[in-house]
Amino acid sequence: MTGIEIRDNLDRVDGAALKQFYIDAEFDNERTPEQYAAAFRNSVVRLAYRDDRLVGAARAITDGVKCAAVFDVAVLPELRRQGVGRRLVRSLVDGLPKGAFVILTCPKGREPFYASFGFESSRFPAMVRPDDLAARHE
Repeated sequence: MTGIEIRDNLDRVDGAALKQFYIDAEFDNERTPEQYAAAFRNSVVRLAYRDDRLVGAARAITDGVKCAAVFDVAVLPELRRQGVGRRLVRSLVDGLPKGAFVILTCPKGREPFYASFGFESSRFPAMVRPDDLAARHE
């Protein structure tokens, strides 16, 4: 898709803008603007812009050596299936350590999209700790 610029920094975007983007992308997970800002500040980021409007985002956390995890991949609804997400994920994965083990979770039905980047269903069982578990034990 032409007219889309992928940036690898948070210049000109703050937590409020990230929060609003995820609301507009129908992908908000109830984080505050401050939490969005902290999460992105502590991550490898890729942001997609069209005419200086934030239209896509993705981030990964990494140990900088061998392991990484991809999170928060989203594109505005009106630009989905136009290559924006593909460019975001490609740029993000290419920016991770060469040869890194990369994990991600994806919604049902999106497996073929991520498979096109080399992701495979894992033979290893996955376990997750729900976001609110710590709060339930305080």
